[in-house]
Amino acid sequence: MSNWHLNWQRLFHTLCRPLISLVRKVQGWKNPRQQLTWTCEKLERQLETSPDREKAWRTYTQALLLAGKFSYRLELTQVILKFDPLFGEQTPSSGLAIGKALSFLLKAKPQTSQSLDAAWRLSQRLPEPSSRQEVQQQICLQAARIGNSNLLLAKLLKRYNEGNLSKTELSEIVKVFLSRYTFQLTAPWQSFFAQLQPEELPPIHQVYALVERYIEASDLAAAAKDYRSAIGYLTPLGGQENALRLLSLANQLGDENVIAQAHGKVAESFWQDSNYSAALTHFQQAGNLEQVSNCHQRLGELGPAITSRPLITPEWMQSIWDALENTVRLHIDRQEFLAAVQLLKSVAVASQEKSQVAEAQRVQRWLSEALRTAHSALTAELSSCKEQSRLNVFKRWSLLEEAAGNYLEAALQAEKAHDYFAASVLFEKAGAFGQALVALESASPEAVDPRKKAQLLQEGGDFFMAASLYEKWGETEQAIALYAQAGEFLRAAELYQRQLDDESVLFDDRFQELLQKAGRIEQLAELCAAKANATGQSNTQKAKYWQRIQDLAKQGLLRQKWLDLVAIELPGMEALDRRHFEEQASEWVKDATFISDRVASSGVLAL
Repeated sequence: MSNWHLNWQRLFHTLCRPLISLVRKVQGWKNPRQQLTWTCEKLERQLETSPDREKAWRTYTQALLLAGKFSYRLELTQVILKFDPLFGEQTPSSGLAIGKALSFLLKAKPQTSQSLDAAWRLSQRLPEPSSRQEVQQQICLQAARIGNSNLLLAKLLKRYNEGNLSKTELSEIVKVFLSRYTFQLTAPWQSFFAQLQPEELPPIHQVYALVERYIEASDLAAAAKDYRSAIGYLTPLGGQENALRLLSLANQLGDENVIAQAHGKVAESFWQDSNYSAALTHFQQAGNLEQVSNCHQRLGELGPAITSRPLITPEWMQSIWDALENTVRLHIDRQEFLAAVQLLKSVAVASQEKSQVAEAQRVQRWLSEALRTAHSALTAELSSCKEQSRLNVFKRWSLLEEAAGNYLEAALQAEKAHDYFAASVLFEKAGAFGQALVALESASPEAVDPRKKAQLLQEGGDFFMAASLYEKWGETEQAIALYAQAGEFLRAAELYQRQLDDESVLFDDRFQELLQKAGRIEQLAELCAAKANATGQSNTQKAKYWQRIQDLAKQGLLRQKWLDLVAIELPGMEALDRRHFEEQASEWVKDATFISDRVASSGVLAL
């Protein structure tokens, strides 16, 4: 190529370069991403060749605005990370562009480590410390989300030492971390929280548990309805107050196993305080039968101690005998005969229930001796006291015999004490219902329940009188049953007949059975005959009643005269009924023929 052509080509490019640049700018306006690329290229040339840093800074902020305007987060992040370190710390003021870019990065979701790094760089170019604190918070939240404990703790410690970590911000970070992860014992979380003042701790139960403030941790967990965690914090702790709080949380949780364990812990706390009565209740709820037995034993309730014992050993039984002997001797010495008898009786019954036959017999002998001693003392007391005092002695004697299970003797003594109502109850327990009724009638009239009287009559075998009372009160079914039980079948049948209408009673099996037992079955036949001969009865109805008489006769329940009467009456009824049927049948045939002809003529049958 000649020099002339080369010179011409250079001249052409020199003259057209502004035009080409203009064309590119116009194209860039239509393509924002391309415009951002050219701005970055321009910035790169300025930083390489131009000493004018202010001009390069303006181009940099222009690139930030372009990327933020068109929501190019990745490009904006790349621009900041590439060019921002080249400007150093001292830069011209352009807070508006920096603030807009920073706001865009912080609002973008999801956050990335690169975008937060870029945001941190921009925040350091703004004079407001709040911007840096906001970016630091986002960086910490990001570290919490990815579970990077070491990085997170380092940043939290730095912020805390610098005084720019509020309790609210720390709570937010910890909640985000705990939503996915847990505090590990190997991580220095405990050391970090131990540096904080009590009022600086986030109100999160895991944090309080980490610094071993378990009661407060439990309260926070319960407030969050995390009852299992709340229970877990209290379980290792001692003390009755904590045990009761644990039981309350278990009830709120509603887990039966956890509730039983909580009852056990409460019971142990009461046991340690020697409150055996309260401990007994909770050991029962916990299902700890051995400790239930131990509580009864400590309370001196030796019978229940034996009954509730899951496994009885000779050694344990010997401890019961020792306690029984000592206690009974003490009661006898103090003439507390009722307490001695009650204790011996309960042990005897419990031993029998637990198949401790030899022991039960042994206690029964002790009980007899105790009663003999008591009888002697009471007899001596009766011989030397006045009438009113004698009544009190008889009352005590009755209570003594009742405690021993001697209900008949107890009733007799109650009568001597003029306590007729108690005597009635005791006679009833002894199965002496007649004496119970007599004693009841001896009581004041207002104290007697009429139904109790009927019950005693029934239990004593006076079914007729009991039935009469029930009939009087309108309790018909009970009265019928008792009349039948008393052998008064006719009266039962008459009472039962009044409960049914005249028609249904003639065909009722129970009515027939009662009359049959009363030997008055022909009364049923007479009722049927009377019904058949009543005026206004159709032949069909008459035949039905005569057939009922015929059925009774075939069962061998009626005399021959009834069969003869049926042989006369029934054929005539059946003949009349048959003739009536035949007359009706001929009419039905005529009607059916007429309908058939009409249908055929209408063409329906042809279809």
